[in-house]
Amino acid sequence: MSARKCAECGEVHLAGANGAIYCCGTLLRAVQMSNMFKDSKYFVDMASRYSPDRILADWQLFCSCKKNENSVKHLTNFVENHFEPPGTELEAWCPPDWRCEPAFLAQVKDPELKKFASELNKMWKSLGRHIKDCVRSNPLQYSLVYVPNPFIVPGGRFNEFYYWDTYWIVRGLLYNGMAQTARGMIDNLLYIVSQYKFVPNGGRIYYWGRSQPPLLVPMVKSYVEMTNDRKYAVQVLPILEMEIDNFLSNHAVQVKGRTMYQYRDKSNGPRPESFREDVASASGFATNTEKEEHYSHLKAACESGMDFSSRWFVSDCGNNVGTLANIKTTWIVPVDLNCILFRNCKTLAEFNSWMGNTDRAENYRMIAGNLIKAITAVLWNEERGVWFDYDLKNKVPRDYFVATNLSPLWARAYPINNADKITESLMRYIEENKLDSFPGGVPHTLSNTGEQWDYPNVWPPMMHVLIEGLNNLGTPQAKELSQRWRDRWVRSNYEAYKKTGFMYEKYNCEVFGSGGSGEYVNQTGFGWTNGVLIELLAKYGQELTAKDPADAAGCVCPEDDDKSTGKPIVDEECPITSEAYLAQKLEKSQAACATPVNAECNGNGGNTGNAGNAANAQETETGCSVMCCRTVYEEEEEPALIESFATSEQECQCGEEPIKPDPVAKAQTPCPPQTPPQAPCPPKAQPQVQCPPKAQPQAQCPTSTVNVATATAETRASIAICPVCHEVCDKQEKREKPPIFSLASAAECADPCKASEPKPIEIEMEDVDCLLDLTPSQLEEATAACPCDTEVVNDGCAEAQARSAEDGQDCGESPSVAPDCSVGPAPPNPMLRKVFPLADSTTGNCFDAKPQEANNDDDDHCICCRAKADARAENQKECN
Repeated sequence: MSARKCAECGEVHLAGANGAIYCCGTLLRAVQMSNMFKDSKYFVDMASRYSPDRILADWQLFCSCKKNENSVKHLTNFVENHFEPPGTELEAWCPPDWRCEPAFLAQVKDPELKKFASELNKMWKSLGRHIKDCVRSNPLQYSLVYVPNPFIVPGGRFNEFYYWDTYWIVRGLLYNGMAQTARGMIDNLLYIVSQYKFVPNGGRIYYWGRSQPPLLVPMVKSYVEMTNDRKYAVQVLPILEMEIDNFLSNHAVQVKGRTMYQYRDKSNGPRPESFREDVASASGFATNTEKEEHYSHLKAACESGMDFSSRWFVSDCGNNVGTLANIKTTWIVPVDLNCILFRNCKTLAEFNSWMGNTDRAENYRMIAGNLIKAITAVLWNEERGVWFDYDLKNKVPRDYFVATNLSPLWARAYPINNADKITESLMRYIEENKLDSFPGGVPHTLSNTGEQWDYPNVWPPMMHVLIEGLNNLGTPQAKELSQRWRDRWVRSNYEAYKKTGFMYEKYNCEVFGSGGSGEYVNQTGFGWTNGVLIELLAKYGQELTAKDPADAAGCVCPEDDDKSTGKPIVDEECPITSEAYLAQKLEKSQAACATPVNAECNGNGGNTGNAGNAANAQETETGCSVMCCRTVYEEEEEPALIESFATSEQECQCGEEPIKPDPVAKAQTPCPPQTPPQAPCPPKAQPQVQCPPKAQPQAQCPTSTVNVATATAETRASIAICPVCHEVCDKQEKREKPPIFSLASAAECADPCKASEPKPIEIEMEDVDCLLDLTPSQLEEATAACPCDTEVVNDGCAEAQARSAEDGQDCGESPSVAPDCSVGPAPPNPMLRKVFPLADSTTGNCFDAKPQEANNDDDDHCICCRAKADARAENQKECN
């Protein structure tokens, strides 16, 4: 099933008629520009009390009264009478595969860090969310995008899923032994791609015009590596290809005769969730065309996930000095995006090879080959010895430090036969920028502009990219620096948690153990921070310590001076990445290596990209003169099965006291020992005023008793137990049903400490397929022949209450919130409301919520048409 296109613009939209409220229109503009809420995201996350048609009709009446003009008081009353506070559509959820003592804790040697890891594990419960049934039944009353499985949210003001956050959350869950929850979150994204061909920036309809860094393929790859479930990758391969093919076709740009890719957005106007801020930043532009171009640059930066940063600033003289008025994201070819797409194509080629699809595998290898050539020819700077973003407008590389400059190491998008040469140049680059001198981690940039993705903020996903990237490079110097940054990052996060009891979205590079600042108040939770730390603790827990130990005395092995004699990195031949290099050079390298491998090396002297493998030319512990045989840069080893991080069978110690903030540590100014002196730091930006939290009352799920004989056709179809409906369903049984989308929420968490494995529960798609395919005429015929004349009770809320009661039995600190199920009309079937409509449907438009009434003349329902109508109304107002 795929989404219906807008009849006006041909684009695919997430929204229905609710887009006229949450995505554009005069109501949105009036509320956001009134400064009614300090956070612009608050209004567009509110739930509607009534249908979009009624709210818009009431709004027209409100605007027709001159007494309401420019009255914030009356506007506030209107909003309070028509909307519920944000969060009422979600309920707390305890993952059924959560365990109070996951097996990865056994990998953590240090007692303090083990207790810290246990506290991180508990946070998954507080971040679990499940979308209430009322969103599925009445999707047009919410901006939230419905997904079938529960999920882990980032935290704070971000109470929905976000695309690239999910990647680090999923990896953390996998290392935590929570493969069922991770699988459910991946299936949610696949569910969306199967309908819209892309994953939106986040789980709200106002994100319809943009995505984020495409990390769904790496998520599936991580799941397959941890579970060894290749069948899953083969099963979802068509959906993965759909997303990547769509992304490649919509983000391509020609650079020096090569096809590369950049971040973009396809919507118009200011961001609904930051409407007032965008209008203010565009106030310096004279024409609407210039303002629209500015909005496009802003939203393209949001697609990168790095909003905002001097990385996207291009001043009149071409440098990165300026403000948001200088943002030019679509002028820039980013290093990280092209490397991610390179790795995605390599992975898709691998998945196709498993299926025997040699032609498709070869096609993705060709795309990857062209990309690695372009990355090397355009983004690699031979003089500086590092990768840089490229400025399309000024046709120059952007020689400014950004953490993503090193992302090719993380994505393995570099010629490995030049690993020594790359190491030498990168170590020099890191030293020049004093990146190893910051006690709180490596800042995203070195420009202090006050933007949150600039100095002094350190972001957990970027630290993961740097740590794993240097480790992948595999040379002794790179692995040593990776270990140093890894240890410093874990200790800094632990120190901040001891002081405050919180995990933060971002941190301050200047202060050891301190949260960062930026566009909004630093958020706590925090999904990707916890995911990165759990992965590091699970993989390197035997080496990590809570305190920085004194340097141990011992022999220091000399560096290997043998430099690569491979072809220059700028050679036009396709640079060799790990798979190709292994295939071409392994046999030759083994034959040339006549020196026997030392027994203490266990034959693992190759320079691999996996954590724990021996470094190139690794020394033995007993003597500096004994060297391991230097072999080829090996491909990734067979991943460990999920059982290595499976649920612990040990008796739980749930009574342990959580880590309390250390008042002594809080009073002291932390100073890491033996830290190189820092360069003078740029002035800090002024912190923002924090907004008080707002209460979030529960949503109401109506139930009723409905007489089938007198009910409307739409209501009767939604009951889904009529014999006529069963007959229609039987006719659809031969259709191929989506094999994915297991519903993790059905498994309850009655005993979180129970060691038995949770039973996977799958969502049934038969009724969905059946009801989705009913046209209005078929529906009338089916209901006309319906013999039912008895009352049928909609028990949707009874099920919700039962689930809530079970969830609340013993879920630690995060009991489920039971919905308030008051009596009301039976909710219509969500699929008949076309929340995820078919692309081949030609009736109605992209915001039409009534499939039985094709209203092509009503332009108010579509984003595109409404934007035009608003423009006409504005012009008429100016003329008057």
